[in-house]
Amino acid sequence: MSTQLSQSATVTMKLYEVYDVDSESQPLVNPNWIPNFVVTSDDVSVVPPAEVIYGAVSGEVPSSSSGSWGSSTNGNWAWSASGSDAAGAFSGDACARCADLRQACFDDMECQSAIGDYLLPTLETMSSWDTPDGFSYDMSSRILSNVFGQMQSSGPKGKLFALLTCSATEWASTASQEGVFCAQLQAHTEYPDVNVSLEIIPAFSVFPISQGQGRTINTPPGNLLYPAGTPMYYTDNGNAAELADFLENQILGGYDNSGVRVKVSADLNSGMCNIIYDGLTAPSTPYIEGEASSSTTQFKFFGSTPDLVGIFRPWMQWLDPTLSK
Repeated sequence: MSTQLSQSATVTMKLYEVYDVDSESQPLVNPNWIPNFVVTSDDVSVVPPAEVIYGAVSGEVPSSSSGSWGSSTNGNWAWSASGSDAAGAFSGDACARCADLRQACFDDMECQSAIGDYLLPTLETMSSWDTPDGFSYDMSSRILSNVFGQMQSSGPKGKLFALLTCSATEWASTASQEGVFCAQLQAHTEYPDVNVSLEIIPAFSVFPISQGQGRTINTPPGNLLYPAGTPMYYTDNGNAAELADFLENQILGGYDNSGVRVKVSADLNSGMCNIIYDGLTAPSTPYIEGEASSSTTQFKFFGSTPDLVGIFRPWMQWLDPTLSK
């Protein structure tokens, strides 16, 4: 992307994910995960303070599922904070990397309500299991059903999912520095000696490659093109990009409607086809006929003490600052 800085410079960046061996590609980072960059002036006499000049963001990114160029059309590429607002967030907020995503959620009434009405009450029910590495708890089914399952629109769901994903991402100032999580930084404000982390694992399906044969895949709830449970027939021709397009646009109803990106890769050594549903917040994955194993998006919480609710509460208060008032 390219951002023009007034009387200064143009910054051009391409942010890539980890190289994927199976697909032999290195896709661009999900735009929701790209942090804000704030520019300030070192001249204290400047009034008003220097601000980032920005406008409506538009552009094209390579689609990892099809290998072709595709435009962002559902509003995910949107700067939510002005330069003057963001400067304060970066200087005084332990989760500054995620502050713009939190603001985007609060600017959306449904997303904001989901945090206070569904997410936080659900997190308060979290227990813990003793493990060799500390304590953990799987909140996947509760978050998918009690939080995202109560939301109506894909846009607000995407904003909340992006905020949670950012909180679960390790951020580092330099390549050599150990990354830290937003939730970890917040926990340390009250509990300096504890460790916490949130792990989000994308939904996936795995099934045997059956090139030349057909397979029925049912549409899930939420598809605006077809009723839930509509059987769709797909002939496996060995084209991963074609299968990804079929799943994303036919089975799920298109990215603009679902907010889900589909990635498909084939492992010829094991003879298995691997599907990743990036951003799927439904309580189930599309039903695939035959020998297929699937998993919904996973939300797993970890901590060094058994009181997970207590040590995650500083982060929960950061999600909704009204709790601390």
